[in-house]
Amino acid sequence: MSEADHASPKPAKTSGSPYAIDHVFMLVAPKGTREMEKLAKGGLTKSWSRPHVGMGSANIFLCFDNAFLELVWFDSEAEALTSPVGKRLVERWIKRDQGAMTFGIAVRAPASDHPMPFEGWRFKPPTASDMVNTVTIANSSDDLGQPFLFRSQRSIPPSAWTDGLAGERQRPGGFGSITRWTLHMPTGVAPGPDLLMLEAQGLLTLGPPLGPKTAWTIEASRVDGAPPRRFRLPDCTWED
Repeated sequence: MSEADHASPKPAKTSGSPYAIDHVFMLVAPKGTREMEKLAKGGLTKSWSRPHVGMGSANIFLCFDNAFLELVWFDSEAEALTSPVGKRLVERWIKRDQGAMTFGIAVRAPASDHPMPFEGWRFKPPTASDMVNTVTIANSSDDLGQPFLFRSQRSIPPSAWTDGLAGERQRPGGFGSITRWTLHMPTGVAPGPDLLMLEAQGLLTLGPPLGPKTAWTIEASRVDGAPPRRFRLPDCTWED
């Protein structure tokens, strides 16, 4: 959809949204080595890494106090294609040079029975997976030009996790919480209704296009009270 084709008005801003961005994932080449090297230059560290058993993929968590960044890659595309979610993500990866967006957004609700603010279908992870909760995948995720939007597995932020997966979060580099998520759609591509809804809910900001591909500007607070720092995806470059 082009910007010219998009005629829907922006929904009104919502005050005190019960929702939050739980995490944003980015599809990367196996192991995410290039991305981790660049993010580490600014002080970010890996919190945890694990395979998605039964889904053919694996990840790295970079946890902040209130949310996390996830790098996801495929160890086995054949296995990934056996899952309805894996199949959709493989398609995005294969078509990344043809306009497919390689980012996903997980929205966190305050409780497991709280309704989500978007329409979708239910996905139950494979039996072998350690992801036990059935989640909602937004119908808009079928549009490769929009982010893969879904409900997060958890209803609490990394600072409240008790399973050790958050590690020290980003305390070693002096970071606290992610204070702003800014999504830059590609030039000529309009945000869909679900993205406009997330902006209206105050979960993210839709920034100006930065070129022909999707980008994120992520702002993170400093625990010592210094000004926040910003880095950009997918290049993993720092603004300061």
